[in-house]
Amino acid sequence: AKKLPKVKIDLSSPERTVRSFVAAFSSNDFVSAAECVQVKGNKVSLAILEKRYLRDNDIVASTLESFRVSINGNSALVSFSWTVLESDGTQQNYKGTCEVVRHKGWRLVPYAKNDLHAYGNHIILRSAPWKHNPLRLVVTFIARPEETLREMKKVDTVVCDIHIGQMSLALLNYAKACNGKFSLKTSDSPNAVLPFRDTKPFPLRLQCPVDEKNEISYSFNSRLEEVARKDIKFPAKTVMLYEGRNGQLHFRHDERANVAFADGHVKAVTRAEAAKLRWNP
Repeated sequence: AKKLPKVKIDLSSPERTVRSFVAAFSSNDFVSAAECVQVKGNKVSLAILEKRYLRDNDIVASTLESFRVSINGNSALVSFSWTVLESDGTQQNYKGTCEVVRHKGWRLVPYAKNDLHAYGNHIILRSAPWKHNPLRLVVTFIARPEETLREMKKVDTVVCDIHIGQMSLALLNYAKACNGKFSLKTSDSPNAVLPFRDTKPFPLRLQCPVDEKNEISYSFNSRLEEVARKDIKFPAKTVMLYEGRNGQLHFRHDERANVAFADGHVKAVTRAEAAKLRWNP
């Protein structure tokens, strides 16, 4: 994603504040989005969060409609429908409610401090874990970037595990189609296995969310080239895919790296465990 021109912010009414926030966030302009929020986050952390979203955000368009505004003195509740179009053509439709307060104009109220919680590959609320209000979650991300980055780091480990796990399944499907043999070269492995991916429930992605380089994050164990699965003596102990390059693991997740083994299971290994990994079939 690219950062678009700075968005003009209008805080003159609750509805205009919500519209301004969504326009700024969708344009990857987190500084302008922060102007719409009651709580000011750390500028350095906000810049890190913006950089992260510039790399990962796949929203190409979003629209707000069906507004209902209820004003009570210096506070208001805004209900709306939010439609998000992603780069792969997927359209998400949400309904939500946000609290807005009068403070030098109207500003959005985030969830309470330390209410964000990493759960699997999502960030949810401790106080209401099954409550789904994505726009107010985004408001909280902008208002509390340090907290968001802390929980996002936990999510990244899970997402990376999912990515290499999906690639592992695709590679095993590929081997099955090749009479049980890994009939591919290391340099060709990502493109070769893509047709064998299972896009549900997660699409096959070849990049760890922590990896800032615009390249493939996972590699095939070159020692398994042209090797039949039945000839691998200890598949549950033999590296098939790993997070890194040229036989070197990249320890991106609290000094751990994700590894997929020849039986299909995935494990995050420490440096000490990595030294004992089995690479030969």
